[in-house]
Amino acid sequence: MAGVTKLTQLNLGKETVSGTDAAATVKWLGPYSFVDKGDPVFNQENIGRMWTRNRSHIPMTGVDITIESTEASYELLPILFNLAFGEATEQADNTSWYSQWTMPTTAVQTPTTATIEYGDNSSVAANSIKQSTYCYIKDITLTGAGRGAVMVSANLGGRGVSTESAFTSISPFTVETINFGGGSLTIDDTAVYTTAKTVTLMGYTITFNPGWMEIPSIERKDYTSLKQVNPSISGQLRFEHNATAIDAVAQKEAETIQYIQIQHLGTAITGTSHENKKLRMQLPVRYTKVSSLESDNGNNVVTVDFITVDDLSANPGTVLIAHDNADVWAGA
Repeated sequence: MAGVTKLTQLNLGKETVSGTDAAATVKWLGPYSFVDKGDPVFNQENIGRMWTRNRSHIPMTGVDITIESTEASYELLPILFNLAFGEATEQADNTSWYSQWTMPTTAVQTPTTATIEYGDNSSVAANSIKQSTYCYIKDITLTGAGRGAVMVSANLGGRGVSTESAFTSISPFTVETINFGGGSLTIDDTAVYTTAKTVTLMGYTITFNPGWMEIPSIERKDYTSLKQVNPSISGQLRFEHNATAIDAVAQKEAETIQYIQIQHLGTAITGTSHENKKLRMQLPVRYTKVSSLESDNGNNVVTVDFITVDDLSANPGTVLIAHDNADVWAGA
């Protein structure tokens, strides 16, 4: 059978031991692409002939996988954050559950890694279905705007590639898309996350970089381990031009920390602390740039660039997702 994009799959399984093959349990629902890093390098020679000789070597192996922009869901987004900031233990909340990731401060995190199946659907073609172990998140980007869904994209890395005869048979999870509308914004001078800013947030882009670095020691052509070296969160907030936007200029010039909370709510669940499916981001940030007035279909808005900062207290920033799954790797 010829390859067909709609028939491709991206299946993930959580590894108990990083780099040891794990059975796939999760089917990613959006589009993706990949680049095999095991490309031949042709040797440089001066041997009295004009053309490059048929002599090459493959000094490295591995794969880069790009999860392309697709609608985020309360059920699958935890998988990506687990692979970025370490496995979050699902916390029981009555008969519902939530996962929370705290940004690292004084110690590195322990990576959670996955085995990933990917490739095209042409199982009769050699090397068409591939598998990589020790896969991790390089970055996650969330983008939201009025009258739309929250979109997610991500970049992952993985070890050298092996081939499979067929994709693991997995049923898609039942998921709920995270919509931008129906959410809320708070901004405070301290980490209380209580002061609502209404009719203000028109959109955002937030990129989470967990800071994992591949360590390519002599034992392998890809990498032997991961080291967390420089995590960061940065992005842009798009504000209606009102008092909050005007205050953003003053806060940037005063070089003060602002504690922002962006929250999206889904359908009701049976939680006590969290009564709805929820995506909540609490971040201590510094505004680094405030644009001049911009036009959004004739409406005046400003774009505020920010980075998260360490306030040297117990408020490093968190991401919380409330859902209905006792094990996010097993689905509903």
